[in-house]
Amino acid sequence: MVIDGEPNIRVDMSLTSDFGDSTHAGYVVAVTQVTTAIPAVCAAPAGVLTYLDLPPHGARPALTAADMRTARFRRTTLRR
Repeated sequence: MVIDGEPNIRVDMSLTSDFGDSTHAGYVVAVTQVTTAIPAVCAAPAGVLTYLDLPPHGARPALTAADMRTARFRRTTLRR
């Protein structure tokens, strides 16, 4: 992406993963959108909704620094 202005901005992004599957990073990005929408969907009135009916939601940290330090988290989550 290139934005001409003051200042000029150039962004070059690539979706990669160390998981070993070239599509894994794309799956993670797609699933993140779904999982961050869960609280908004649960709080919405009953009925059929579209993505446009939900309030804006974005990525947020799922874990705190304390979670990252616990031995239980490391054993169960970081193992492949």
